[in-house]
Amino acid sequence: SACAEMGRWKQALMLLAEATSMNFSTNCVALGAAMRACEKGCQWQRAVSTLNDMMQVKAEPNDIIHSAAVTSCQKSCEWELTLNLFSCMCFVQVSPDKISFSATIGALERIGRANSFLQATLAF
Repeated sequence: SACAEMGRWKQALMLLAEATSMNFSTNCVALGAAMRACEKGCQWQRAVSTLNDMMQVKAEPNDIIHSAAVTSCQKSCEWELTLNLFSCMCFVQVSPDKISFSATIGALERIGRANSFLQATLAF
């Protein structure tokens, strides 16, 4: 968490990799902290990669981890990936939270598609 607060994504990912290599079970708290560090460090590719790694080891997905990936992509102007990650939350049975909604709307506002997203979401 300390690495996340300071945006020290390299250290957070190294600690996560070290814990994994030593066969410590990495839980959602550790993964979430690493992803928040990537988000704060503007490392959307690494945040998405960490999310993919989590899915590979079948760690329990949650809204915090997915929101960190969504927000990371939104901050990096990756609107298509932001929307895809938001959509995937429902696929893996994670309820989008206000952070992921806000990040997705923010990404789509940049390209003038926020209203259509909101209308589609409200209709769903």
